[in-house]
Amino acid sequence: MKKRTILLGLAAGVLPTMAQPKVGTVSVLPRVGVALANLPGDKMYIAGGVGDNMTYSARYKAGLMAGVDIDWQFMPNLSATIGAQYVQQGAKYGNNGYKVQVTEGVYKGTGYSDWSTQLHYINVPLMLNAYLGTGFAVKAGVQIGFPISGNMKYTEQQYTMTKDDVKYEKPEHVKYDLNSTLTKVNFAIPVGVSYEFSNVIIDARYNIGLTQFQNIEGFKSSKNSVFTFSVAYRLGL
Repeated sequence: MKKRTILLGLAAGVLPTMAQPKVGTVSVLPRVGVALANLPGDKMYIAGGVGDNMTYSARYKAGLMAGVDIDWQFMPNLSATIGAQYVQQGAKYGNNGYKVQVTEGVYKGTGYSDWSTQLHYINVPLMLNAYLGTGFAVKAGVQIGFPISGNMKYTEQQYTMTKDDVKYEKPEHVKYDLNSTLTKVNFAIPVGVSYEFSNVIIDARYNIGLTQFQNIEGFKSSKNSVFTFSVAYRLGL
């Protein structure tokens, strides 16, 4: 009987920590995590090159994200959150290069590596969270993003190749400022899921970009595509 009493007492202590907050509760949710960002359709071209090997297509790149949300539980199974998050976005591109023959058996070429677009945003998501089970929620909303800064960078290296040897020049690190071209306000639709246990919230979202990340007349740029994976902790007010 004593063992059963102890087990029932433990269960009574654990179950409340797994449930979502009571109606009317307002909480602060500091969070930190990672972002996987891409600029689908974005490509880089090497001037003077020919063939498909001179095209660099955008790929997902990893970055950091951190921020804080305010959560309001306004119904037993519904809550609303508004937040502010710093997120590293952009894309990376493959390593490539080209070479041309200058004399018989002698080639000169240029290699390109570490090519990426680095974008830094403050995003403000407004989310509706629907609890489908104890601690488990699906969510969707709208998000406004404000660019802090942006740049495009890569490493360029010249080389000379013969049938017997390859001589490399000193690599040059190139960086271009994109700040003047960035769209001042970006819109996105975030959708995702989360699970809460003992005030710890594991959250996964996909942000569907609606706005071109650059505003250049006569040029159609890509839209941000971002996955975020974060851990938050609920602090009651």
